[in-house]
Amino acid sequence: MTAVLPVWIVEIEIPPCVTSWKETILGRVEKISQTIGDCSCNAGWIWTSTRKQADTDVVRVGEMIGYTVVFTNHSPFLLEAVRIYDEIPDGVTVVPDTIDPAPGPGETLETGVSVGNVAAGRSVILRYSAVVENCAPDVILNRARVTYCFRDCRGCCRLGVGGYRSCSVKLLPG
Repeated sequence: MTAVLPVWIVEIEIPPCVTSWKETILGRVEKISQTIGDCSCNAGWIWTSTRKQADTDVVRVGEMIGYTVVFTNHSPFLLEAVRIYDEIPDGVTVVPDTIDPAPGPGETLETGVSVGNVAAGRSVILRYSAVVENCAPDVILNRARVTYCFRDCRGCCRLGVGGYRSCSVKLLPG
């Protein structure tokens, strides 16, 4: 028996910095490509991964949780203007001087921390600690995501958004 892979209609749009031309193509999502003149825009070949983890599975009020977000560029392209966003859950307070790399002016974990460019095959890591407060829920759920820019064949920045990754820590009584 032969497996049939789904075929989806996907709309690829050239960024407005060049033109408003659009084309709908038919193809498997993992191999989306569009040829314009002599260059190929392989937006479908951008492959990244995000890993989110806590340094503990259980915690009590007053203790610290260390969080780590690892973003990896598995693509053969440079990813520019990479920003890591981390939603701070209710019941925890970030220890500001533990955020590494340090946020730039006006940046927070919620608004995104710039981590620069990520070369092909490279990773960046964001770390920070948070203190658990009295009002923390029984399960502290934390989510992170990453945005980045990659250049299309016309040199325009196209926005890429990684999926949300989460981790949870159980709050112990007392």
